[in-house]
Amino acid sequence: MTRRRAAVSAATTTDWFDGVDHVHVHETADPELVVAEYRLHGRVLATGKRFAFDMVMFARVRDGLITWSRVYSNPLDGAIAFGATEGLFAAVTAAQGSAAHDDLAGARLS
Repeated sequence: MTRRRAAVSAATTTDWFDGVDHVHVHETADPELVVAEYRLHGRVLATGKRFAFDMVMFARVRDGLITWSRVYSNPLDGAIAFGATEGLFAAVTAAQGSAAHDDLAGARLS
């Protein structure tokens, strides 16, 4: 496990979810597909800091059971809640630098 992944893992065991609101379930053309938006509220146990994450969930339901799901949120919400904005900024900056390097390398090949 990488150091970053270990830090995220440790941080996510220090939160407490205590509410959900702003729930909106979207109609889809696929009767098995459920798309829901909601806001998840909680607090970081280590600091007591409150947070709210806007979430989107896609789930496939068959015979009353969830057979597949994906949940998406804004990573900035999590970085702010867990005091990790500097790490997120560094990762985004590094990724942008790598993409710019790839673009330049491609330009040289053509």
